[in-house]
Amino acid sequence: MGGFYICPAVCLAVTLLLAVIIPSQADEPDWVDYQNLSLDILSHLIRFDTTNPPGNELPLMKYLSRRLKKEGVHCEIFKSDLNRANLIARCKGDGSQGAFMIAAHADVVSVEGQKWNYPPFEAVIDDGYIYGRGAMDDKGMLALGAAVLIMLKREKIPLSGDVILLVTADEEAGGGKGIQWMLRRHPDKLKADFALNEGGRIYMNSDTVQYAGIATNEKVTYNARLTASGHPGHSSVPNEYNAVYRLAGALKALEEAEMPGHLIPPAREFFAGLAPFEPNIRYDPVRDEVTTSIRRYNAMTKDTFIPTMLQASVKNNILPEKAEAVINCRLLPDSDPEVFFQYLREIINEDSILQLDYIRRREPQMPTSPTTSDLYLAIRETVSRFWPNALCLPSISTGSTDSGKLRKAGIPTYGLLPFPLSSEDSGRMHGPDERLKIEDYYTGLRFLYQLTIEIAAASEKE
Repeated sequence: MGGFYICPAVCLAVTLLLAVIIPSQADEPDWVDYQNLSLDILSHLIRFDTTNPPGNELPLMKYLSRRLKKEGVHCEIFKSDLNRANLIARCKGDGSQGAFMIAAHADVVSVEGQKWNYPPFEAVIDDGYIYGRGAMDDKGMLALGAAVLIMLKREKIPLSGDVILLVTADEEAGGGKGIQWMLRRHPDKLKADFALNEGGRIYMNSDTVQYAGIATNEKVTYNARLTASGHPGHSSVPNEYNAVYRLAGALKALEEAEMPGHLIPPAREFFAGLAPFEPNIRYDPVRDEVTTSIRRYNAMTKDTFIPTMLQASVKNNILPEKAEAVINCRLLPDSDPEVFFQYLREIINEDSILQLDYIRRREPQMPTSPTTSDLYLAIRETVSRFWPNALCLPSISTGSTDSGKLRKAGIPTYGLLPFPLSSEDSGRMHGPDERLKIEDYYTGLRFLYQLTIEIAAASEKE
């Protein structure tokens, strides 16, 4: 339970800091009370098993709606299917400014096949961490967004524009029952000048915040199916037309392939800003190239592909007629999928026996959110107040989030989880023993609250 203890000196420092940051507020929030509130909300959210599929987000939405309505926050639930739902909570402003949206998703990825040391849906607290599926992705941000709306109500903060909490279903499966459904059915409910979502990181190095990477764009996901054909029969009489061997050869060729890289503008600015302070990154502005051994940085510079699922025979003594692999591909937002998949076909020497297929879709190029907007500038200002020595850089998300759909709908959206994360903890996302350090989670509450005040409080606009 060490995460609940806060050193008196730290409390004093935070109080003095916030007295400077929010001079318009006569009384400081009771941070210990709000921290406990936010942790209680997160614990409840983790205990809802919203593994997608099937998602089953409706019970969580009902809980969250009850909790927010009790505080006087207006909430609406939008059912997109049986036990699937989205939620919009809103604190009204005076209308002198546009709305600020905080977005988060309620569904989580599966824990199947993973060895957890802590039950993934019990929100266990141990040694200053809270463990559970979704703690980082994305119930931590969701809980903080809910806590901030409650704070706005309790503290009676006058707002220039609405502050919206958008909670979506189905993000982990593409958003068909979530953000895409909401944009089709209820676009008027999502009107906002800008939005904050997951995607970027406040990155810690040796317990010090090194930089905040604000995602202004993200990679695009495609799932391809690689199929090898063979001669079926009894496994006691092997033949030379074995689908599994042919598939394995193609996968080996993909593993050994070199993917050319290129930099899109936010990635270029990110590496140009970080390279002087990071010995594992070399940025050559003449060649416009980045050299690094760090995987998460390499993924920002090139299209990637990796096999994630395999399927062959239905029984151990039957030679399969087909062997298949799902190749998960993440393309930079300006990449042409036709060119990319033609490159993969050349790598595997595609023919009538070995074929690579993907679902073609016509989409406009992913827009990049500007670094001149009020929200981006407010994020930079808030980062500099919390961590004066930290860099603040535009970035791209290597994963696909709801942000891409919001950007295409005309809402400039910025990715930044509001709590600091180490590379070790960040690497647990989608993996076993996902966790959040409670002290850093509390910092995220103060950060998101201050950012909301910066962008939406009426007193800040006078």
